[in-house]
Amino acid sequence: RGVRDGPWAWGRRVRALTAAMATTAKAGQCSPMEQTAIGGVSGTIEVISSQPTVAAKNALQEGRPIKWNPRFLYRGVGINAMSIAPITAVQFGANGALTPLFAGKDGTLSSGSKLAAGALAGVISALVSGPAELVMIQQQRTGLSMGTTISNLISQRGPLTLAKGLGAAGGRDGLYMCFVLGTTPVLTHKFNETMDSKRAFVASGLISGISAAVFTHPFDTVKTKIQGNALEPKQLSSFAVTRDIMKDEGIRGFYRGFIPRGMRLIAAMFTLNVSKTQLEKTLQMYKNPEETKTPEAESEISQQFSAPSS
Repeated sequence: RGVRDGPWAWGRRVRALTAAMATTAKAGQCSPMEQTAIGGVSGTIEVISSQPTVAAKNALQEGRPIKWNPRFLYRGVGINAMSIAPITAVQFGANGALTPLFAGKDGTLSSGSKLAAGALAGVISALVSGPAELVMIQQQRTGLSMGTTISNLISQRGPLTLAKGLGAAGGRDGLYMCFVLGTTPVLTHKFNETMDSKRAFVASGLISGISAAVFTHPFDTVKTKIQGNALEPKQLSSFAVTRDIMKDEGIRGFYRGFIPRGMRLIAAMFTLNVSKTQLEKTLQMYKNPEETKTPEAESEISQQFSAPSS
């Protein structure tokens, strides 16, 4: 009976998802495709604003000197934006499309569901961010263009070299998205019970950003060292890098570059959410110019976008 009911059950869920998406559109909220576009733009804004901290972090982790000039600080920003924008686009779009499917009867996701979904989204996103960061790190080491760097990696080490550091990247991104899509909305909802929405937003962003930096940075350090070693004669595994760091520097060695990366993660919590909500607000005003002019609509929009949605 369970086998026969399976397709019918999935059919009901798909119909429920379709109905929920239609209701969302009628309610004037952004569709999954619109959320995808908003995610791409928000990701690009975040990369442009935080690229100097990425360059400083990578240099500190590899023991290279930091050159405080725009040409050095923004080297590799193109490939970084090309990796982050699609990732945030997929994450925002998928969240908008799948939330009605996995939500409970009251329309909300449990804390566990948010954490699991966030972790899986992060691991999947590493398939893009890992190779892209490998190219960016090699660009920062050599000063070569994106095309030349990719060509050198493939010609000297083969196409599989683009997967170097992928395991560490998956662990880092999985944990990070747990904080972004799980911890942040849960804390924001909790803090809203005792403080206004803006203070709740700031408090949850700070806690989530700092926690994400602390727990994910060791993965990021190992990944950066593996990828910086991609073209060296002696190739290093994740285990070898972890062992060498622990032997030479102890726990402290895993937190090289922590300050610039921590600054980036904290800023990213705010940049992504503020960009998202402002773009949503602008899109709603463009789609429904007459409706948003009424006092009731303006009040509703103000309340909706006073703090970032989860």
